[in-house]
Amino acid sequence: MRKQRHTLYLSRQLARKLDDTAKSTHGAKSALVEDALRVSFMPQLVPGIDDVLARRLDELGTLIKTIERDVAVATETLSLFVRYFLTITPPLPSDDQESARLL
Repeated sequence: MRKQRHTLYLSRQLARKLDDTAKSTHGAKSALVEDALRVSFMPQLVPGIDDVLARRLDELGTLIKTIERDVAVATETLSLFVRYFLTITPPLPSDDQESARLL
């Protein structure tokens, strides 16, 4: 089977990692990229990939729950601050209320 040539631009960090991996496995960079693309485009061909994806999705779900909790805490804190601020702020005199509404 004849292979088609492609030109890719990679960040320096990713290119360095590709070089290091190719040296450590004594393989060609083309073979590494081809395998990575095959796994990325056709995950069903790699056994155990469903387990990895399920584990990663579980981790992402946990992170989302943590973010939701943090946002709820921040929102509640802000609402308490606004309520307190409105409680301690004296009302405007009736003379200044119209100009404050216009602002």
